[in-house]
Amino acid sequence: HTLTIAEGGKPLFHYVSAATIQNLNIYGSKIDGYGLIDGWFTDYGEDNKWNYGDPYCVTIDNVKLLSGSQTLYSGFLGGSGSGINTVTIRNSTIEKGVVVGYDREQNNIGSFVGGAFNGVIENSVSYADVYGKNEVGGLAAGKGQTMGLCAVRNSQFHGNIVATGSKVGGIIARGYADVGERSAWNSPWVTVEGCTVTGSITGGNYVGGIFGVEDCTVQCWGNDFGEDDFSANSSGRIRN
Repeated sequence: HTLTIAEGGKPLFHYVSAATIQNLNIYGSKIDGYGLIDGWFTDYGEDNKWNYGDPYCVTIDNVKLLSGSQTLYSGFLGGSGSGINTVTIRNSTIEKGVVVGYDREQNNIGSFVGGAFNGVIENSVSYADVYGKNEVGGLAAGKGQTMGLCAVRNSQFHGNIVATGSKVGGIIARGYADVGERSAWNSPWVTVEGCTVTGSITGGNYVGGIFGVEDCTVQCWGNDFGEDDFSANSSGRIRN
């Protein structure tokens, strides 16, 4: 099915929880928000206790943002409000001719997801032109909660990034960002595996073809790295 959003209209969903969205094409000449899901949320389940029966946020499978579409914010969604409410994006495409960040004034913006990404992007590709200021990523802007999963696997970016500020990356712009509050102990770093970038990337400081910057992690033994204190401006795990 193809969903057409009127110019200046909002996306199909505001909040979702434990949702699956699949086999959908989206077109909107000027979407006033994210392209698919406009709201963030934190949901700790019926017992309201972290990590006990918490629902995942959404699985997005085989969804395309079609050529000629423009979004104000990231192409699919901003992220989730908690590291336990994960997002999975797979087998999805942002087509050539899509503009993400049409006002060129946004921070925390990426082809698929913004700067509160906890979950996995896999087997997905973007050909979009992505515009923004700080924390601009080809596929994702950055990691959300410090202890949450954040991984991009077997995915590609073949578009263009035009950023005027700092923290810019062809796959993901940054890792965990709340340096002033320190990260949790044994916080996992961002993982990027089997990914390809061929697009053009421009920005100010901390600009990378794959990854911009890891601001802060503390003793992240969980994915085979560890530091006694801040690991400022260090790299996450990048393979292949």
